[in-house]
Amino acid sequence: MLACLPEGEDFLRDVGVWENFKVATGMDTEAWCEKSAARVLASAVALYDRLHEDKELLQYNYTYAFSDSGSGPRDINRFASGRISGFRVGGLVGSISSRYPGHIWAELRRPEDGEVVQKIDLRSAGPLETSWGRVKIRRRKTGTGLHLKLDALIEKLKRVDGLVRIRHCYVNEQDA
Repeated sequence: MLACLPEGEDFLRDVGVWENFKVATGMDTEAWCEKSAARVLASAVALYDRLHEDKELLQYNYTYAFSDSGSGPRDINRFASGRISGFRVGGLVGSISSRYPGHIWAELRRPEDGEVVQKIDLRSAGPLETSWGRVKIRRRKTGTGLHLKLDALIEKLKRVDGLVRIRHCYVNEQDA
């Protein structure tokens, strides 16, 4: 969910989530890093504010289906999540992604160069008519509790001057 919000991307960068990650071996579970407490606090507050702004829409997981299988692939009239592409909207090539909890987007691209011309937030948009039929959206309530965790982090960071030490991945020895 965080990676699809600009504030989430900033937060992940500012806490250095990927600094100790290697493609070959994954996350170093013993690694720590030091970051500016003021910078992490600022990005945590910005993310908290954004999550609060969108809290009504973020509390759901979204799935999609098309009203008619017409010229589309089999089973597109069944509700699904993830990513699908290849339908057309007014001469543009469309894709839908619901890979992140709390989000579902449609992107419309020019067929000549693949440049995104329009990005549509399907959580609150009106009906979208495509070459595969009308897009239907279903939502199921879920809770992330992320705002509560961010609230606790913000309160701790307010009491820190200078640098804060962050461990990105903690493995409980009993669970390993």
